[in-house]
Amino acid sequence: MTIWATIASLGTSLTIGLLARVLATGSIRLCRTFPFYLAAVCIPDLAFLLDPASFTWGAWLAKESLQVALKLALALELSELAFARLPRARRAARTALGSIALITLILVVRTFPGPEPASIARVTFPWLNEATAVTYCAIIALCLFYRVPMHPYHRAILRGLTLYLFFSTFAIHGLDFLGREVAGDAQSLAYGILTMFWLTATWTPSGAIPARPATIQELRPWA
Repeated sequence: MTIWATIASLGTSLTIGLLARVLATGSIRLCRTFPFYLAAVCIPDLAFLLDPASFTWGAWLAKESLQVALKLALALELSELAFARLPRARRAARTALGSIALITLILVVRTFPGPEPASIARVTFPWLNEATAVTYCAIIALCLFYRVPMHPYHRAILRGLTLYLFFSTFAIHGLDFLGREVAGDAQSLAYGILTMFWLTATWTPSGAIPARPATIQELRPWA
């Protein structure tokens, strides 16, 4: 087993451990989409590790499409949770996320390269990754603007995925001159680091929030 295959298997193991940690601690009630996203990552990766021949462009495209859909669903859920009791901020978030989605749809349709999976990977998925990262950035920016005390669990998900998605976009852009294997290995390494960051966040106690308990309860009825 090469060092990069070892890193990929370690990333898959960390994801499985993180998923188990989320389910065991009841963190699923804080964000119901996150465990489904983790499962959509670790199950295909485990299948590819057990059967490398199954790692084709078509399989990669199916895996990435499912993960993009879940990342967008995750962003929508985190936005609704953060601004559930703040009507003005919720309207601003919906407007911002809707605008990003519309612009992304236009760009994807105008630049769609055809049904070839390799072309879609090189042309379409960078747009989707960047749009998803911008979506997460918009949620963080609105939380800062409206001074919403974001839950540490949600903040860790948003910050980690934002950085990972921007890096993933660069890795996809590097497919042509790095090759699929090197770009995929770099992406696996980045995801392993992201998973370790999330695992650390789940074990780190939450700090005190500078707000009255009644205020926190009003803003987080789901917690």
